[in-house]
Amino acid sequence: YTWRVQVKQCRICMDITARGKKVKSAGDLAQERRSMKLSDLQAAYEKSLCAKDVTSGTLRIYSSYITSLTKWLAANTKCKTLKDVKQSDAKLYLLETCRKISADNYNIRLVFFKKLWSLFREEAGLSENIWLDFKKLKTSKASCRRPFSKDELLKILEAARSDPSLVLMIALGIYTGMRMGDCAQLQWKDVDLGKGVLSVVPEKTKRHMSCPIEIPVHSSLRKILEAWLLDKDSN
Repeated sequence: YTWRVQVKQCRICMDITARGKKVKSAGDLAQERRSMKLSDLQAAYEKSLCAKDVTSGTLRIYSSYITSLTKWLAANTKCKTLKDVKQSDAKLYLLETCRKISADNYNIRLVFFKKLWSLFREEAGLSENIWLDFKKLKTSKASCRRPFSKDELLKILEAARSDPSLVLMIALGIYTGMRMGDCAQLQWKDVDLGKGVLSVVPEKTKRHMSCPIEIPVHSSLRKILEAWLLDKDSN
């Protein structure tokens, strides 16, 4: 009796295991059927939720990375879909890219492709992320940003003194800490010299925060703005 029970239990276990394998095989087949054309990759990314979390400027940069990759693959491989791209293709692309851009830009591009492959892993039926094994390049200290010294700022202002609009742009950057794009888009309706503030919605955060922030107008910046206004009125 005990022997018969054991045999029955073994058969049940074998049946459950076989069913599990069949389900897994069906899942693998479904994964294999999924695909995404390289020509559709840029549009798919721009429609994704990840693209909505970056600024328009950053989105243009990321789109240029995709364009660069797809053009290189079209010229150097027979890949038609994301699934066709092998790790060896990615390696050759990175080696060629490495000769043309800085280590910092190379690292940014590499991180982006790692995220891109993870983003479309299910949709494109990818079995692995071909970018994960690649390491970032070492960056030299010389490539790191540093603030200008006081003497350097004075030299920049002196060189720009012949162009009042350039002086204003530089002064806005120095006295407000705004990015150059925000300085360029500033309008007079955003300037309240009575209250002594600038009302700005930074380009980088406007997707998440539409309310303007108020930046105090430094006394030196006020003089430049007032002089600009006088010159504007006289012309």
